[in-house]
Amino acid sequence: MTQAALSGAGRVASSAARTALKVPSLLEVLASTSSLLQVVGGLNLGQITFGLQALSRQHQRQGLTDIPTGRPLEGQEGLLLAQSLAQDLDLASGAYKSSAKGMAAHTHLKARNVLHYQGEGSRFQPAHYLALDPVNKAVVWGVRGTKGFADLFADLAGSAHAASPGRSHHVHYGMHHAAQWLLHRHLDTVEELLMARPSYRLRLVGHSMGGGVAALMAHLLHNDASLLPDCRNEITATAFAPPGVMCPHAAARCATYVTSVILEHDVVPRVSTSSLARLCKDISDQDWQAEARRQAMEAPAIQASMPCCGARFVTSEIRGSTATATPTGMWRAARLPPTRHACISCRRGSEDLVPELRS
Repeated sequence: MTQAALSGAGRVASSAARTALKVPSLLEVLASTSSLLQVVGGLNLGQITFGLQALSRQHQRQGLTDIPTGRPLEGQEGLLLAQSLAQDLDLASGAYKSSAKGMAAHTHLKARNVLHYQGEGSRFQPAHYLALDPVNKAVVWGVRGTKGFADLFADLAGSAHAASPGRSHHVHYGMHHAAQWLLHRHLDTVEELLMARPSYRLRLVGHSMGGGVAALMAHLLHNDASLLPDCRNEITATAFAPPGVMCPHAAARCATYVTSVILEHDVVPRVSTSSLARLCKDISDQDWQAEARRQAMEAPAIQASMPCCGARFVTSEIRGSTATATPTGMWRAARLPPTRHACISCRRGSEDLVPELRS
């Protein structure tokens, strides 16, 4: 089936497929991003730098760790799950290839079974592909993660957005729109493929942003009966390192059909507007100035410089200094005992250099 045939194939399955989907304007993107900027904008560089380190020390003292609960993959069931996840990982990374042939060479799929391949994305329209997998009896829908500048629009538009009118749960604004665009573009074709193959399942895969979009697509298909009203095929999604894209209530409803794979302490799956808000509050509760003083006292050496004959004075290992906070928030080292200073140009020395450290 050619790409041209795909764009017009199938019957209209839902109102979502009939209605033109508007791409959010730049003003709407900025409005959605503003919530993130408001969260982080209340902290200065000193608070972020030293507050994070103070918070890390506090967590170490309290013995806090972030280890997701789970169980080892054991026995035949665990082996089959591991093999399936490894295959899904190949399918997800295949979306990063430059062509359908490159994707097929990277996965177990045959090039002739790649029905559609879009290697470049645009604003709220991620790169993706559609393919048939006769071996595993699946229609594969892969979504690429962030690779180009245009993908950042969907990433950064991270405000909470109602999944649909009348529903209480919320989702990531930018990635939800990307999921809607993919469904709007290919839902007719996917329905036709599934209706012609009752034993096939719809297999959604993606990495990073693509994983979040794939999870939201599965969520929409499972919770909106108008999208695939006549299909009884199984619909699953496997998301590798997906960002937080839905509220806990919505995520709980996805537990039976969405699998998220997270590598140890990867920060991306833990980042959302709400998690950043909690982090900023924890940082603001820290005495970052005390942390800065502590680090200044423990520093083995301070280097400072001042103008001299067109070059710069360079100090060498000023040790045993003390630091105090000034009312303006700047940090000044106290008057230091005589130490060696040498200009890198004229080699002239100075004995009373007072270095400054700005927060």
